[in-house]
Parts: sequence; structure tokens; C-alpha cells
Amino acid sequence: HPDTIKKWKENNPNAKVPKYLIPKKDESGFPAMPMPNNYLITQKDSSLENHLVITEGYFKAIALSQEDVMAVAFDGVLNFQLKGGLGAFLDDYHIKKITLLYDADIIGIRMDGGVFSDRREKTFKLSIQRFMRQVHNFNKRNGKKISVTVCIPKMSEHKGIDDLLNNALDKSERHEIVTELISGIGNQYFTFYKIGATTVDREIGKIFGANYQEWYNRHKKEIGNQPFKYNGTKYQ
Repeated sequence: HPDTIKKWKENNPNAKVPKYLIPKKDESGFPAMPMPNNYLITQKDSSLENHLVITEGYFKAIALSQEDVMAVAFDGVLNFQLKGGLGAFLDDYHIKKITLLYDADIIGIRMDGGVFSDRREKTFKLSIQRFMRQVHNFNKRNGKKISVTVCIPKMSEHKGIDDLLNNALDKSERHEIVTELISGIGNQYFTFYKIGATTVDREIGKIFGANYQEWYNRHKKEIGNQPFKYNGTKYQ
């Protein structure tokens, strides 16, 4: 079926293919498919009324939906965009709060040309900045007051919300995880950052570090005395 989404890499661990096999735009009509929310999957009302969680990856959306959380997922954080059907969805379900739920390794660093770099983190910064700008414009056009919160699971062996929920000890722990996610108040499982049109850069600085010195101090253990790149500039 042209709209089928397959978890491809799991069955082809050595193949150089994407983690998910997503239908092409000319087959699905979507440049990046908004993936199912719990109304489509479970056909039941959500206890998380007026609150939408946006995440990356089909299976994360399913894991949230199974806990009765209204969730929509996109393939890739740069596809977190308020356009097409998502704007209509916000209207239809009277959404007042959006939580952008990333993986725990959002603040992890990687090598870039043999040097530690903030290049990967720039992707997440752009994702947050662009989505907040789109929500701000959507609010102005439609007289809305939709708020946006960034949520990051605390670092553990379970980086994604699906892993966190699937590896919970029991139903009681899953309930604790979901309750904290819904509350927007960080405790055992998550850290939250409330993002506003005028505060987005400040909050991003809290997440990733506001300058090269803060960024280095956060990753000093990995970098040590080696050179590194921050915002395109190499530091020795």
C-alpha cells in the first residue's frame, strides 16, 4: 500500500537505508507524513485534552497513543512544521498546548571531520526556532494562544519515549512517566523548557549552551584538551 510505513532498518541492520521506509510525496501527497495520532490508532478519546505531543518517529507516536496521549509524529525533527493538515488539526481539537518531545541525546555531540562539533545540535536548534516562529504566526493569524514546551527525557539507556515506556517496570511506572509528561514539570524522567516568541533563543541557550564556553563546559568530559568547532569556528 502506498501509505504504508515500515520499520526498515531493523530488518536490514547492515543496509545503508533510513530507519523508516516512508512513502514518496508523489504517492502519499505529503512532503513528510504526519504520522497517526491516538484518535486514528485507538479510536478513543484522549485524557490529554487540548494538549498535543509532537515527536519524531511513528513508533513513538504509537507508544504515546497506547497510553492515551494525543500524539503526532514526523519523520525527522526538521519536519516539525505547522503546515498542511496540522494547522487544521489544531483547530479541530482546540489545541492550547504543544509539547515538542525530543530524544535524550538531543544534547549529545559527535565528531565532524575528526573534530568535536556542535553541528548536530544546530539541527535541533533550527527545529525549535522554526516551529516556534510558525506557532507564533499561527496564533497571530487565528487569534490563538497556543503555548509550546520543549521536553527532553533525562539521559539513560532509554533515549526515546517509546523505549522509556516499553521498558517501564509495570503499568504503575508507565503512568508515572505519562503523568510527568502531561504536567510539564520536570522531575524523575524529563526536563522541560517553555518556549515563547521572545524567549526562544534564551531557552535554546539553556538547553545547548549560550556560547562556545558554556557549550564546551557541558561537553568537557568528552572533548578534554582536544580542539573543537562551535558555530563554524574552530577553538584550540
